[in-house]
Amino acid sequence: MTTDIATVSSLDDERTIRDGEACVTRFERSLSDAREQIIPIARGLLAARRKYPSNEAFGEWFRGSPYHIFNPNDRAALINIGEYEQQIGPFLKDTTLTAPQLIWSTYGGAAKALAPIVLLPPSKTTAAENLPEIAAEPTPQPEKTSLEPIAEAVPKSPASSEPTERPTKKVRQWMLAGRQNADLVFDHVTNTEVRSFISTTVRQKGGGAVWDILVEAIKGGFYGPPSSGSSTTNLLMILPWLKRTKYAMSFDLTKPASRRTVREDLFPLLLEQPELRDPDKQQGIERAMDQRWRAREEQKRRDAMMSRHAGLVAKHQFKDDEQEVIAFGRPLWPHDLTQRYSYEELRSACWFVEFFLGIKAQAKWSDRECGMQGRHLVKYIEPVASGLMHAIHEILNAYELNPTGENKFPPKPIR
Repeated sequence: MTTDIATVSSLDDERTIRDGEACVTRFERSLSDAREQIIPIARGLLAARRKYPSNEAFGEWFRGSPYHIFNPNDRAALINIGEYEQQIGPFLKDTTLTAPQLIWSTYGGAAKALAPIVLLPPSKTTAAENLPEIAAEPTPQPEKTSLEPIAEAVPKSPASSEPTERPTKKVRQWMLAGRQNADLVFDHVTNTEVRSFISTTVRQKGGGAVWDILVEAIKGGFYGPPSSGSSTTNLLMILPWLKRTKYAMSFDLTKPASRRTVREDLFPLLLEQPELRDPDKQQGIERAMDQRWRAREEQKRRDAMMSRHAGLVAKHQFKDDEQEVIAFGRPLWPHDLTQRYSYEELRSACWFVEFFLGIKAQAKWSDRECGMQGRHLVKYIEPVASGLMHAIHEILNAYELNPTGENKFPPKPIR
């Protein structure tokens, strides 16, 4: 009986993994549909973690699965989302975020708080905490304490001139008198209760970093004109003109991750799109932040993929009629995984797609419509030319995601 239960559980996990794999493809192809794919993908990764409990087995499976597009941080976030699916599900309905790391960092704490308390032995860890290091991540850089390039790009107001260490007479009664830039902050935060809150926050552990980012916001022009400020450590502390939304409240400037997001994404975004300060356009900030994150992660993924491909090219023993193949920025030959097509089938697929895209120009299809039409066109040849069909699918999938990407196709024969 126990064996039967284990078998059923294994089959359920396998089905869940396959469902998640299908959603990974939709997650890649469409930004508008990406959020709906998060939960099925999270379920699939969680099921895979159960099926492959050892780090070695899980790592080997992960590298050869469609889930490999997610970096280690995203992978851990998705497994956490899968573990707290019931608690985090309602938050996903109300957010426009699609980046797994941002979703978990924003709503993970609340999801854990809503979960039933389960006491575990001290040696137990969650599935996400026990993940192997599948891909080496860049060494985190020390957190920056200034934003000089950004500060130079925005004209400074007269009130943002460098203060002296000795406070002016009006600031001397303030508890932070004597701290560098105390005059600057005092002039911009006009409410005495908010000033007291800032004083209390700065004297706590990690408060110095909060003070630094507040000063950066003022010097960079992001804070805006003097205002009463906000007695919070979320975005309203440094951007008092921002509406009090769930997204703004989700940041915690006492946390390094939130400060890093502000410096690396939010401040540059406000420089690039100053119109987002308009009260009627502020709802676009969350979506723009998500798009920046996705674009950066996609570029990291492509860079890592091309770096790995360069290593394969250096090691591969090419035959006389073989060459490196790249389709719209995606390396297809040589490969380090078991593919479902041969080099000859891939070469024919390249020629087919080149011809087909010429038809697309006449038909005036969109990139997505072109990919769909191409896949429909070749689906009937699978029984007799399965490898060719899969190779065409790979090329068209790459075309949909990056139609201007690099191509290295074999030369066409002269006939």
